[in-house]
Amino acid sequence: MSPERWQQINQLFHDVLARPPAARTAFLIQVCQEDDELRDEVQALLAADDQAGALVEQPLSGFAAELMSDLPSTAPLPAAVIGTRLGGY
Repeated sequence: MSPERWQQINQLFHDVLARPPAARTAFLIQVCQEDDELRDEVQALLAADDQAGALVEQPLSGFAAELMSDLPSTAPLPAAVIGTRLGGY
C-alpha cells in the first residue's frame, strides 16, 4: 500500500469517527462510492477501534479471569516460573 493510499484511509477513518455513530455508514458509502477496497479498509479500522474500546472498558480483573479460564485447571506451573520476577513484578 502506498503512503498516499494509507493517508487517504487514515483521514477517512478519522472523518468517519468524527460523525455520530448513526451517520457513519451512510457517510462512508457516500465518500467511497465505487471504491470497495477503501470502504473495506476503513470498516476494518472501525471494527478494530470498537474492539479496542471494548477491551479498555472491561475491568482488568474480568479480562484476566477470562484468559485464565481457558487454561487447564490441572496444569501445574513449571517450577522454573515459581518465584521468578519479571521486571518490577
